[in-house]
Amino acid sequence: KNRVQLNSMNYNSAIGSCSKGGGRWTLALDLLDLMSRDRVEAGTDSYNAALTACARRGCWTNSLELLRAMGGGRIAADQVTLGAAVSACAKGGRWTEALELVRGMEDVGLPLNAPVCGAAMSACEKGGAWTSALA
Repeated sequence: KNRVQLNSMNYNSAIGSCSKGGGRWTLALDLLDLMSRDRVEAGTDSYNAALTACARRGCWTNSLELLRAMGGGRIAADQVTLGAAVSACAKGGRWTEALELVRGMEDVGLPLNAPVCGAAMSACEKGGAWTSALA
C-alpha cells in the first residue's frame, strides 16, 4: 500500500474549503471525524474550520456539539471558535444560545470583537428579542 500520509495541515485545508461556496458542512464534519480515525490530532484550527462551515449554513446544533467536543478533548477555543458558533446560532435565530456563548467568552477572558457582537445582535433580532441585544 502506497498511501500518502496526511497531516493536520492537509485536513485543515480540506475542511476549510468546505465552508467556501455552497458550505459543505457535512463533509467538513466527516473530515474532522476522519482525522481521529487516521490518528491525526485535530486542533483549534481544525475545529474552527469545521465550525465556520457549520456557521455558514446556520447549523447551530452541530456548532454547539463541536464546542462540547473541544471541551472534552481539552482543545482551546479562541475568538474565531466562539465567533463561528455565535454566528451559527444567529443564522438559526437562537438568541439565547448566542448570548450564552458571548457570556462564556467573557468568563474565560476572551475579548469580545465586532463580528461576535454583531452576530449576537443579529441572533437577538431574528429571535424577536431585540431588547436583549441592548443589554
